Amino acid sequence: MSETGLTSKKKVKNKGKLTVRDYITLGMMMILVYVIYTIIGLPLATTIIGNIFLHAVCSLLWGTVFMLMYVRVNKKWGPLIFGILIGIMQIFNLWITAVAIVIGAIVAEIIWQRWNKESFKTMTVCFSVQITSWYLGMFIPLIIIADIESIAAENYLELFTKVKELVVGPLFFVGLFSVITCTVIGAFIGKRLLKKHFEKAGLI
Repeated sequence: MSETGLTSKKKVKNKGKLTVRDYITLGMMMILVYVIYTIIGLPLATTIIGNIFLHAVCSLLWGTVFMLMYVRVNKKWGPLIFGILIGIMQIFNLWITAVAIVIGAIVAEIIWQRWNKESFKTMTVCFSVQITSWYLGMFIPLIIIADIESIAAENYLELFTKVKELVVGPLFFVGLFSVITCTVIGAFIGKRLLKKHFEKAGLI
C-alpha cells in the first residue's frame, strides 16, 4: 500500500477524535461564555428579576459562541466536555447548578451523537438543552430545597433567598419560556453571523 493511502486512512480514522487544537478551542469558547456572563449576566444578577431572565438575555449572545464551538469542534464528546468546563466554573456559585449543567451536557451529547451533527437543528437543540439545564439547575433547587444554606455560597445566600420568594410560581415558567425562546433566537443570530464558517465547513 502506498504512503498516500496510509495517510488517507489515518486521516479518516482520526477524523472523529478530539485533538489538542479542539481542546484549546473548547477552552477558548468557555472563556467567551464567561466573558459574556461577566459583562451581561453579573450586572443582571444583582437584581431579583435580572436573575430570572439572566440566561435568556445572555443566550442571545451565547448562541454565537455555541454555534462556533459546534462548527469548529464538530465531533463526538464536544458538547459534553464543553458542558463540564462550564459546570466547573459554576460550582463556585451554586454547586447543585454545576451538577445540572453537567446533566444537561450529557443529554446534549446523547442528542449530538444520535442526531446529525452537521445539522443546524441538532446544534440549536443541543444549545437549548445546555442553557435550559443551567436555568433549571439555578432555580429548581431554590424552589424544592427548604434549607438554601446547604446549597448556596454564603455571599449569595441573601440574594438567593429573595429570588426564591419571587420565583416560586408563574414567574418561573415565564423565565423558562424566555430561555428556550432566546436560545433559538441566539442560535439563528449565531448562524447568520457565522455564515462563512458554516459554508466553509459544509454544514447545513
